[in-house]
Amino acid sequence: AQSHSLTLRDAQGETQVVRISSLDSSWSLFRPEKMPVADGERLRVTGKIPGLRVSGGDRLQVASVSEDAMTVVVPGRAEPATLPVADSPFTALKLENGWVETPGHSVSDSATVFASVTQMAMDNATLNGLARSGRDVRLYSSLDETRTAEKLARHPSFTVVSEQIKARAGETLLETAISLQKAGLHTPAQQAIHLALPVLESKNLAFSMVDLLTEAKSFAAEGTGFTELGGEINAQIKRGDLLYVDVAKGYGTG
Repeated sequence: AQSHSLTLRDAQGETQVVRISSLDSSWSLFRPEKMPVADGERLRVTGKIPGLRVSGGDRLQVASVSEDAMTVVVPGRAEPATLPVADSPFTALKLENGWVETPGHSVSDSATVFASVTQMAMDNATLNGLARSGRDVRLYSSLDETRTAEKLARHPSFTVVSEQIKARAGETLLETAISLQKAGLHTPAQQAIHLALPVLESKNLAFSMVDLLTEAKSFAAEGTGFTELGGEINAQIKRGDLLYVDVAKGYGTG
C-alpha cells in the first residue's frame, strides 16, 4: 500500500492501482493456507469457486480427497462435484472449516450440536434454532447448572440429561442415580462376576472356577444362586470374555 492505495496484480501479471477508500463490502481479502480435510468434513464457502454455483456462506461436505482434487457434496445438487486443488492465490479453493454456524442454520434430526450461549442469548429464539439443528445438544452457558436446567425445563423441545437419569433411577442425587444406572447394565449374575474378578485378579491372574463362584456369591444379590453364576461364567468362557485353561492331570482342579 502506498499513498493510501493498493497495487493489485491479476493472474496474467497485469497490475492495477486501487484507492483504499474505494474498497467496499464487495471486496474480500483471502490468506493462502493449507487446511487438512477428511472424508465427511464440512466446509463453508468463503468466495466464488469456478465451475460451481455456490456463494459465500454455503456449506459443502467432503466425499473424498486425492492429491490433486476434492469431491464434495453440494446441497441441492444431485451429483457430487469434483474440484481441482491448487495453491495459487488465483486458483485455490476459497473454503474454511464449516463446523461453526449460527443456531438453526442447519436442520437435522440426528446431529450432535455443541453450543456456547451467553445468559442474554438463552431465549426461545436461540433454543428453537438449536432444537432444529440436532437431536443431541451439548450446551455451554455462563449460567450455573441449576439456572440453565430451569430455563431448559420450560422449553418443550429440551429434556436435560441429568434429570432423565435421576428420573429413571428414582433418585434425587445425580451420583447415586448414575451408580444405579451403571449397575443396571449387568444382570445380577454378571454384576456379581464383574465385581468378583478384580478381587481375584489382585491375588493371581489365574484362579479356579470354584474360587470365582465363591467370590461372586459374596457379591451376588439376594436370589442369585450358584446355578445362575455358573451359567454366566460358562457363557463368558464361550464368548471369550474369560479364558479357560485346562489343568494338568493330577495337579488340582479347573
